[in-house]
Amino acid sequence: MKCPRCSVIVGQRSPTCHGCGFSLTELTPVFGNRCVQMDRLHDDAHCLLKADRDKVTATMDLFEARFPQLFFCAYLSALPEGTKLSELGFWLLNYAAVRSVDIDRPNENALMLVVDLHAKRVGISLGYYAELLLDDAAVERALNVARPWFMNAEFGTGINAVLKQLGKQLSKNSRSLRNRPPEAKESLLNPFGQPRMPALRAVKSQAPKKKSRAAV
Repeated sequence: MKCPRCSVIVGQRSPTCHGCGFSLTELTPVFGNRCVQMDRLHDDAHCLLKADRDKVTATMDLFEARFPQLFFCAYLSALPEGTKLSELGFWLLNYAAVRSVDIDRPNENALMLVVDLHAKRVGISLGYYAELLLDDAAVERALNVARPWFMNAEFGTGINAVLKQLGKQLSKNSRSLRNRPPEAKESLLNPFGQPRMPALRAVKSQAPKKKSRAAV
């Protein structure tokens, strides 16, 4: 995994980033250390019309039908000045319990889009498993495709554009994905030495378990 602060590759079981010294505990004073509930499309800024929400939700459903190993989330908010999108995305991947997502698909399988309406910035954070399937170039390409819509405050259209572009890239990678050894798909250790989303599992285990869909 890459460090959310300096982008250096962090080895498994490493408690801190050897490049900048970052650790997950550094985000506690900023974001807290308790699990939070969020929707797949979490519009904290209330900037999406119902028609936009419906279109994005439909696109998310199609994305997950094509790639049931993964799930996509979008967090839209007017963030405090100085907030780093990569760090917030990393924190959400560790502490957010996403409603309507099966516990069989933990946040290691998530693609987390964060939109800061205050600073007009957009970023994507990938869970540890999702990082195996998409590289930085693919993520940057998706953001560049959607940038005109985000700049014009057409957030629903922008999110849909990101999803469609990422879907194209994942389709191209599908053959190598199917041929990947099972051990490469199994649990990836949190490189910062933390249990794998313990708060997330505690919250989700309280809800009735849904039948999971088989991976393609």
